[in-house]
Amino acid sequence: MPRLCEIKEKEYLDKKFEAAKEILPIMLDKVDVAYITDIRKRGSLIYNTVAVADHLLQELGYRVRGSESSKGKNDEATAIRKLEDMLKSDDKK
Repeated sequence: MPRLCEIKEKEYLDKKFEAAKEILPIMLDKVDVAYITDIRKRGSLIYNTVAVADHLLQELGYRVRGSESSKGKNDEATAIRKLEDMLKSDDKK
């Protein structure tokens, strides 16, 4: 059985922000400047970075105290797949 650590929502958001700050520079290295200047693509990059950070925290067993564990799983899975596709296509350049 996975070990869960229930924390306050503020603490969870702080942890997710810190993880996203570590992931974003790596993601920025994978895309060109034109990708970053497009507002929709930039928003997608940030969304995917936060989704990865959130998924990482969930894998480590963190969750917001009193929340359901299946909340938003479909959105995150889609974001992760899009992120994987983006990284694979950029590696081929």
